[in-house]
Amino acid sequence: MSTVMASIENRAPHSRTRSSNSSGHGKSRAAGRQAQLAEVLSELHSLLEEYWPAWYSEELHHKTELALHYGKKA
Repeated sequence: MSTVMASIENRAPHSRTRSSNSSGHGKSRAAGRQAQLAEVLSELHSLLEEYWPAWYSEELHHKTELALHYGKKA
């Protein structure tokens, strides 16, 4: 998780004008964000599974499993 936090801390401020320059660039940026989200989701899921806090119900367990599955497909 520290790599994700370092990545977030080192980001440059987002500029709306830069993001609309090229649709190809926007797609690769979106794919990169999706990969980061999938990585964070995987790390959070691992922590929940390892520590299984009292509020982490069986229903939430199934929801995180499903989200993790969809994150890997995309």
